[in-house]
Amino acid sequence: PGGQGTYNSVVPKFSSAALQDEFKPTDKLDLNFGLRFENYTYQLANTNTPEFNFWFNEGAQVNCYDPATGQPQLTPLAPGQPVPPNPVQTNPGQSCPVAASGQLGVHPTGGKGPDAGALSYSAASPTSFSHTLFSPRISGTYTLNPDTVLRFSAGRYTQPTETAFEQYADASGKRAAAFNFAQFWGLGFNTPAHNNPVQTSNNVDFSIEHHFAHSDMTAKVSPFYRYTQNEIVSLVLGPGFVSGVNVGTQKSSGVELAIQKGDPSRDGWSGQLAYTYTTAKVKYGNLPNGTNGIDYLNNYVKAFNGLTKAGGGAPCYENGLPNPTCTDAAAPGAVIANPYYNEGQQSLLDRNAYYYTYPNEPPNDPTDQGGTSAIAPNSFSAYLQYKHGRLSIAPNAELIAGTYYGSPTDTYGVDPRACAQNQGAATGANGAPVLPAGSAYAQNPDFLTCSASPFVQSGFLAIPNPYSGKMDSVGQYQEPWQLNIGAFIKYEVSPKITANLTLTNLVNRCFGGTKAAWANAFPANSVVCGYSSNPLGTGNTTYIGPQNGQPGFGGGFFYGANGHDAANGGGTYAPAYNYPFAPYSGLLPFQAYFEVQVKL
Repeated sequence: PGGQGTYNSVVPKFSSAALQDEFKPTDKLDLNFGLRFENYTYQLANTNTPEFNFWFNEGAQVNCYDPATGQPQLTPLAPGQPVPPNPVQTNPGQSCPVAASGQLGVHPTGGKGPDAGALSYSAASPTSFSHTLFSPRISGTYTLNPDTVLRFSAGRYTQPTETAFEQYADASGKRAAAFNFAQFWGLGFNTPAHNNPVQTSNNVDFSIEHHFAHSDMTAKVSPFYRYTQNEIVSLVLGPGFVSGVNVGTQKSSGVELAIQKGDPSRDGWSGQLAYTYTTAKVKYGNLPNGTNGIDYLNNYVKAFNGLTKAGGGAPCYENGLPNPTCTDAAAPGAVIANPYYNEGQQSLLDRNAYYYTYPNEPPNDPTDQGGTSAIAPNSFSAYLQYKHGRLSIAPNAELIAGTYYGSPTDTYGVDPRACAQNQGAATGANGAPVLPAGSAYAQNPDFLTCSASPFVQSGFLAIPNPYSGKMDSVGQYQEPWQLNIGAFIKYEVSPKITANLTLTNLVNRCFGGTKAAWANAFPANSVVCGYSSNPLGTGNTTYIGPQNGQPGFGGGFFYGANGHDAANGGGTYAPAYNYPFAPYSGLLPFQAYFEVQVKL
């Protein structure tokens, strides 16, 4: 009772048919042609009911959105709160408050009634969505000689969207109306139905396989390319809740190499070495509201830029409003210095560029701390076996390059517009930081009185990385490489009994990666194998950008110049809190598995 849970009532009705033929014009050439027909139909739940229409109509009259951006007006979050904030609501007929754009907020009633916005919010859903596609394919083999074979394939492939992403219903119309507006209005979905297009990919690969004459060695080289359209992009909308929209365009390419020597079923030495290089990058297409995932990251960059002098910010704020003189004799404790005022403007990300693919897109939204790219660029694997009679010993190894991490939202700090008092009022003269030049009362914010920023999407204020003075770009850093070595030992006790011993993680070592302050403090080794955005330490370091010719005060959650300042007390804390990225463990313990196989 009182819980919230959407349920999936979408019924998939998929059908397919294929026509395929093989053609061999010569002894050396073998071709295979195919054509596939696919229909993906989603039968939706009926949300055009009196109950749903009542509650969605009620939501249209009380919810507010910014007419300049189309985004919902949201209540502020508590500092660091990792969930989406609730929409601003009014009583029916009451005006919406001023939105972040400076314009008066409006209700999504489609132009009907007082304070009506042009957009409408409705329970209307069609009875079904249907998509029909044709996928041609061709592959072939050409035998140059008994030792060399060429192979190729090209084709189009499709993948339907998960039914759960096609409609968001609920047993309660009231809950459905509240949930859909809070989660999806800002993405451009104004009904429970989401008509996602089908994902398609065009794949091409080629390989040459060669056996070296008068030897037991073979080699294979296989370049490949894939172009994917309408790729599903995962969106983390809150703890335990992920949705998806098909707006990605991804380019994946690379090459696979393999060299094999010997026959592992025969006595003597044998082995294989394989290498794969892969580059995979995605471009985020537009959501239904015309924005894309990079736009949402840029919103955080713009929010920070708006606090700088060049961006129109004020040197001080008081009760959320600009205070150009930084003085107020009546309430000196409420004058808040803007720690970002003299900082430089941060560069926006290119919304049309290709970026490393992440499991959740866009990477490192503040509600989705951490994360690295999904595909390692380089991967090696090898085994070497010695077999003598009944005994076989085969050590094996994997060497994988680090994936990529980084985002403009890796570091966040306090918003001086959202703070009730300054550090001087909270800590006294001994704990107060140096005042900005010409300021009689203005001091850095008392972070304990700072609510989440009401001026920024999701309530977070992203600030530059304190160790570079700039906001991180997407995938700016590379994780360490990882080497793992194991072994497999087999002994044939008899023709019917075989004993196997598998040894894993004999060696597990991480090394390399991007050299940065956190990587130098916690170097990669057998335990530390990567770094992720640090929600506990973000903002807890000195912001080193220039402030009136001096090192910056910091926009983080501490008193004084940094987290170690005496104003914070005499206690110590874990060194990892000093960095915007924290190390995570890649420790893999040694394990042994013994198995006996008996043939009856």
